[in-house]
Amino acid sequence: MIVPWVDHSRRRLGPIPEQVWRDPYMIGFLAMLITLAARNRTDNLIADEALGLVQLQVWGDITGVADSEIGEAITLLSTSRNVEFGAGCENALKFLQLSDGAPDPSDPDIAELYEMPEFQTGTGPDPLPGFDRGAGPGGLIAAALWQRYFEAHIPETGAAWSFH
Repeated sequence: MIVPWVDHSRRRLGPIPEQVWRDPYMIGFLAMLITLAARNRTDNLIADEALGLVQLQVWGDITGVADSEIGEAITLLSTSRNVEFGAGCENALKFLQLSDGAPDPSDPDIAELYEMPEFQTGTGPDPLPGFDRGAGPGGLIAAALWQRYFEAHIPETGAAWSFH
């Protein structure tokens, strides 16, 4: 589910530097995406040990980096209440709520999008794979939030379209 979104970014931006995957924000964002996706796919029946294994496997699939210490990094950042890690987790949750097809118009990020001419005319970013229902015309809202929540945290991306 997540790999196509990251691949979408790689096609747009080029290779993602390995150090990006060690950034506390990015660790929080991806870890929360992986966790929520795993829980959703298993109707929240996945055991903690199995979830840890899923996180490790999917982390490697997404990043292309086999990192056996990512679980420890997630735990340390979470228990230390790292602000950047927490922001990544919160943004992942908001992003995945779009998959339910109900963007929250009271969310400042969503409200900002609805006001932009690009969204009123449908000329925003390329739609994000898997968000063709309920997340704005052709997944434009999902694509814009992906740019804000994921791509904006990749240094020197040279993103072709940005709304912030």
